[in-house]
Amino acid sequence: MSLMQFSGLLVVWLLSTLFIATLTWFEFRRVRFNFNVFFSLLFLLTFFFGFPLTSVLVFRFDVGVAPPEILLQALLSAACFYGVYYVTYK
Repeated sequence: MSLMQFSGLLVVWLLSTLFIATLTWFEFRRVRFNFNVFFSLLFLLTFFFGFPLTSVLVFRFDVGVAPPEILLQALLSAACFYGVYYVTYK
């Protein structure tokens, strides 16, 4: 993975994480802790906190991972799924 590909993935990861974290924060301020907040935190942990670890593996330990196109599809599909979930939950 080149640095330019990583930069593009990082932008998508930051926007997706910010989107989910913002919606979770507003929900938390509205009703404190409920299923939606719990699910959102687990969703972030499961689908989005692996990306920094993947980047460490690639750039620090020179480990081969999936191609950037596949990583982009994974990030976008997870963000789109959360958007569909949030609209359905509301």
